[in-house]
Amino acid sequence: MAVQVCSVTGENVSQDHLLETVSLPFSSTGEDFNKDVRSRIKIISFLSDMRQIPDQIADDDKSELLFKRIRALMQLLEIVSALSVENFVPHKISMNVQPPTGVAGAAGMESSSIENPKAKLAYENALEHNVKMANENSAQLSLQKLQRATIQSIRAMRIILTKFDAKKVENLKKYASLLSLSPSAKRDLENALNNK
Repeated sequence: MAVQVCSVTGENVSQDHLLETVSLPFSSTGEDFNKDVRSRIKIISFLSDMRQIPDQIADDDKSELLFKRIRALMQLLEIVSALSVENFVPHKISMNVQPPTGVAGAAGMESSSIENPKAKLAYENALEHNVKMANENSAQLSLQKLQRATIQSIRAMRIILTKFDAKKVENLKKYASLLSLSPSAKRDLENALNNK
């Protein structure tokens, strides 16, 4: 496909580049991970926007583009499913962690003001655990949002693809059966591919 201006980045990109980008591995750290999720959501929006497929191309070419886009989103769904915790319940976190019992000071105080080395270490560990739980909450909630956006886009593009080439939809269903998905992602994908 010809290079076009991407409404996500404002750069000239090819569809193949976006299809490769959408299924790249995610960063493993907090803000980089969230940035990766946000960029995937923007790319999904771009790929599912039918205005991004030129009107002048033949129906066979349109159906092939839709097929490739849906397959790429299915690959993304597999990645998201692998990173997601099924039925995730957010951790309880504290805005300000209490210092250990027996330490004078307020919640959220600097650990450097604790003189007792054991109490200081315990407080630093509690602070670190709280941050870790907050990051996990953020990551899992972002993945849930990304899974919903991916499924919605697959459903929308599948509806259009059915009008052009129902056989390609059947091929996508076969491909879906080969993916390693969580039970909820598998159910949602089956529904998206089967008019539900």
